[in-house]
Parts: sequence; structure tokens; C-alpha cells
Amino acid sequence: MQLLNCPLYFSFNFEEKSDFIFSLSNEKEEISFQKKNGQFILDREKLVNSIKGREENYKECRNWNAIKLVINKIEIVLDTSSIEIFIGNGEKTMSMRFFSHEKLDTLSVTSTGGYIRNFISHEIVVNS
Repeated sequence: MQLLNCPLYFSFNFEEKSDFIFSLSNEKEEISFQKKNGQFILDREKLVNSIKGREENYKECRNWNAIKLVINKIEIVLDTSSIEIFIGNGEKTMSMRFFSHEKLDTLSVTSTGGYIRNFISHEIVVNS
């Protein structure tokens, strides 16, 4: 699948106790979404082009603490400059704009402490 030529959809289930990393990268840059010790983290710190907002607490990384919740499903919608993440059945969403210097052409999904299953990926086709 050629990444970021059109919008993409990803979905997967994971074992509640497992941590995972979903990343898109090229040789120099990376944007990642991970679950680590009950925290969901969306991170664009490793991109060449940073985005600086006017908000006082604006960050290149966003976190959500879900330690006390039972969540085992993720859905991701990705296009050329944004990522939308739906955690669980939409209980929480995370989104972020990003501008990579070069095309992000490598997808990696890894898990520790458990499994990832029912991984689905497809292009989103819009007919005009």
C-alpha cells in the first residue's frame, strides 16, 4: 500500500494488558501513536517541520491516561496532513495535523506484552 497518496483507514484490536506502537516514518521523520503503561500518546516530535500554535500549552505530543478503563480497539484515519484516532468505540478521540518534510512511506505496528489482531487497512476512496 502506497502511504499517503490518498486517505487511509486502519483498525485493530489489542489485548488489554499489551502496549503497542503504530508509526509512520521515512528515513528522517516519524509520527507515532502508542499505548504505554495505560497512557495513549500521539507524538509528532520527530518531524522536521514543527507546528507552533498560539496556545500557551501547545505541544508536539498529546497524552491521555486510560489506566482505569478497559479499551481494546483502535481506529485511525490518516490523510496527507492529519491523523484522527478513535480509541475504544469512540470514547476518546485524538487528532493532530502534521507536515512531513518528505513523504512518510513506512508503516510499523509492534506490540509488547500481548497481541494485536484483526488488523484492517484500506484506502478511503471518494467518488466525485
